[in-house]
Amino acid sequence: MLSQSLDELCFGNMIEYSMIEDIEFIEVLQTTDATEIEVIKSILNNAEIKYYFKGQALGRIFPTMNKPVRLMVQKERFEEAMEILKGHGKKR
Repeated sequence: MLSQSLDELCFGNMIEYSMIEDIEFIEVLQTTDATEIEVIKSILNNAEIKYYFKGQALGRIFPTMNKPVRLMVQKERFEEAMEILKGHGKKR
């Protein structure tokens, strides 16, 4: 079940259903690379996989912090996300 606050969510245009549907998310990878995050967003949006980056809001508040953000994807599409994101980030 989604328990993160709205400021941590990063769905592109998918934010509307995140608070309505009962969706479970699971961590796929971690990264500190802002460019890689944008590439991952594009890949997941094209695959229509629901996701968010946990911890990304903190990096916007404190840009000097180089803490990794955690990519969370919908649990039932975990294997598919792992397959299409091969080569990106540090896997869990």
